[in-house]
Amino acid sequence: MKILGNLFIIFMLYILPLVFYLRTVKIKRNSKLIKIIVIIAYISLYFLLPELYNNILPFVLIIFILANWVISKCKNDDYIKYRFSLGDFKIGKALIYVLLVYGFIIMCGLFWFLLLLLFKIPIEQQQVITMLSNYDLVSFLITIPFTVIFAPVVEEFVFRYLFYGKFLRSRFKGEFGFIISASIVSILFASIHFSISAFASLFVVSFFNCYIIEKEGFWYSVFTHLFVNGVSTVILLLSKIIL
Repeated sequence: MKILGNLFIIFMLYILPLVFYLRTVKIKRNSKLIKIIVIIAYISLYFLLPELYNNILPFVLIIFILANWVISKCKNDDYIKYRFSLGDFKIGKALIYVLLVYGFIIMCGLFWFLLLLLFKIPIEQQQVITMLSNYDLVSFLITIPFTVIFAPVVEEFVFRYLFYGKFLRSRFKGEFGFIISASIVSILFASIHFSISAFASLFVVSFFNCYIIEKEGFWYSVFTHLFVNGVSTVILLLSKIIL
């Protein structure tokens, strides 16, 4: 089961952005040759980079996609609908959404924790948290951009924009369609983190971000995700420094 989950992660977070990049970014000269070079370099680096560092690959592709939309002035319907322009981002409003998300995380997380205790289900850390906890301080500091910046951008682009917005939401309309689409995305998003104890919190973040990206745009969902990852990272960092 975990093998299937890992294959799903590879497809969603690494293959899908590559395919979208190749289909989206227009190259005027030697396009086929450049795309072949990109594919070879991308695959090679995926196997060469450590596990926690290889999300820089889809991150770079996503930045190229967004830059291409701006430079080529090809601001399509999705660019406008999901407000990919940073000019539309307001930090005050983003912080309000963060507070709301954390309120739901605390309530749902507590309820989920009590359920796990009731059914005597072992409470374990997320795999990535365990890995980061075992890193020395220098290695941990190196991973911060990968966990706090790159991961939120990649995961919001793939799960909330491509999977939720372009694939599911285009098929399921209306308020009921939102619930169906957001639930499917959030169950998958929470499941691929392979942590029963964190399932409820991850589901809440994902579901809320589906609402945010549809109502306010891409960068608001990224900021919420970034903030959640950032808080966890700071807590781990302080535990390393103090302990």
